[in-house]
Amino acid sequence: MRDDVLVAPEEDTLRAFVRFHQDALLRKIDGLSDEDLRRPMVASGTSLLGIVKHETHMLHRWFHMRFAGEEMALPLEREWAISPDEQPEDVIATYRAEVERSRRIMDAADPDAPSKGRGPRGDGEPGEFTLRWILVHVIEEMARHNGHADILREQIDGATGE
Repeated sequence: MRDDVLVAPEEDTLRAFVRFHQDALLRKIDGLSDEDLRRPMVASGTSLLGIVKHETHMLHRWFHMRFAGEEMALPLEREWAISPDEQPEDVIATYRAEVERSRRIMDAADPDAPSKGRGPRGDGEPGEFTLRWILVHVIEEMARHNGHADILREQIDGATGE
């Protein structure tokens, strides 16, 4: 985490934590072979590349569809599963592109701006969100899955870290 956000206003802190977690996922997969990225490491079948794919979908849903109201298609199918014809470099490139688009959206909007798109709330009803709520939710989502990625990476080669 950058030192300059330790005493920053809340909106700068929230954006910095989103960026931190987006970048942390890339650090967790750095240097691994295609085989290691695809390898399911737990009974549910979760792999590091599956986490990258899920995070891509999550960023797309929250920033593009729900906040900006854009109906852009995402080129990745089946959110967690990695098919044999999907190449890790393509999945990672799509994640990187989604990170950049999400950053442009979050940097251009006021944290209290309401969403233009609509999406399900926890109770299944449609709901509107502020960017502030979405930033907090994305931080929570990415932190959880980065923890999963930590465990999977440690099982592969013993590497640990942020």
